[in-house]
This record gives sequence, structure tokens and C-alpha cells, in this order.
Amino acid sequence: MLVTKHTRKKQNYNKQYIAKKIDNLADSIAKRGVYVIKKTSVGYNIVNYMNNNIIVEDIPFLKTAKSVVKEYNRSKNVNEVHVINLNKYVDRYFKQYNDMLFYRNTIQTSKDAFKIQSANSRLKETLMYFRDTKEYLLNY
Repeated sequence: MLVTKHTRKKQNYNKQYIAKKIDNLADSIAKRGVYVIKKTSVGYNIVNYMNNNIIVEDIPFLKTAKSVVKEYNRSKNVNEVHVINLNKYVDRYFKQYNDMLFYRNTIQTSKDAFKIQSANSRLKETLMYFRDTKEYLLNY
């Protein structure tokens, strides 16, 4: 026996009700905003997708950027999300990175033994702070 017709009834949906629910959902998302990650030459930026405002700049790790975006998209009020501490650690990360490059260059190019010894001890200290900052950012 072949069945050629549908055996189930077509459901009648209240189109006005569904349209209103979708409209309310779109309005609530537009108020809250949608945040995405954009890759830059230095790292990653957190950007408001609706108006392309940069929220957080130059996050060095994708894992950290993903957790920040997740926090922004989850919160109903963007002002509740605190990223001031994150910005401080990102700035510290890049400062220590530049310091390490400077100390390595000083060690390689200097002929003065005192400068080399001083730069070497500063390099070790900066490397310790750099690793600590990197660990904090990876576990944010």
C-alpha cells in the first residue's frame, strides 16, 4: 500500500504572535549588542558588531579573547563587565615583552661587562614577570 497524501495535519501557527516574539528578541539583542573577535597584527580586538566600536584592544591570546567575548555576550548589562584589570595586564605583557627585547639586544651588542651583567639580571627578572603575566592572561 502506497501513501500518496500527508498523514499529518498542517499546523496553524499564529503568525502575528511569532512575528512579535521575533521582533522582541531582535530588539533585546540590539540593545545588548553582539561582541566578536577581530584579529589584528598585534593580537585580537573585542569589537561591538553592530557599530564596530572597539571595546578591548590588543589581547595577545585567542583563549583570553574568547573568554572575554563570552562574558560580554552573556551579560545583560555591558557596564557590569569589568575589563580594566585585563587592560592593565595586557599593557604589562607588552611592556615586559619590549623590555626583554631591549635587554637581549643590549647583551648581544654591548662590550661593557657591567652593562651585560646588569642587562642579564634585569632580563631574568623581566622574564619571571612576563611568565606570570602570560599565565594570568591565559587563565583569565
